[in-house]
Amino acid sequence: ADTFVAIVDPVVMSATVNASFTFTVAGDDAGTIFSQPCDDLSVTATAIPFGTLAPGVPKVACQQLTVSTNATNGFAVTLHQLTNMLNGTGDDIDVFQDGTPPGPTTPWASPSASVGSENTYGHYGISTDDTDYSFSDDTWDGFTGTTPYAVFADAGPVDTSSTVVAVKIEVSALQEPGNYQNTLEYVATPVF
Repeated sequence: ADTFVAIVDPVVMSATVNASFTFTVAGDDAGTIFSQPCDDLSVTATAIPFGTLAPGVPKVACQQLTVSTNATNGFAVTLHQLTNMLNGTGDDIDVFQDGTPPGPTTPWASPSASVGSENTYGHYGISTDDTDYSFSDDTWDGFTGTTPYAVFADAGPVDTSSTVVAVKIEVSALQEPGNYQNTLEYVATPVF
């Protein structure tokens, strides 16, 4: 019997999947950072209005970060500041703790308020509830100058992943008067 064989060109299948990455920031006045409640400060994606600070009364401001991405190796989010909080005459509120960042496993402590040591008059720290970092209940760290601080990450694609980032601030009776402000910036980077 004769056998017939037809040799045809191979069939090539192809498709394209577009890269996707969405990052949002929102105020979280009713949330918590671990068991610490976020104060109702009218925080938004672009403003953390602490209002008037009373000596010895800490305030906690929270923001909810959310990421969706199909990046193969996930994403990383950092936060950095442009300066310490400054008033119009150049006085500052220093970073936790008394101007020297202690590391993320340090429980909150009030400013030590040592006369003549302005870096002890008031401070503010950051925390995140992302489990990729070493923070836990009421532990905080400070910025090191303008160096970016890692606050949120994942190692693979995520449909929707969220975390809370908080800033806690407290001043002593020695903190110089004035209207203080600085600028914080999030940088979210997908890793394709």
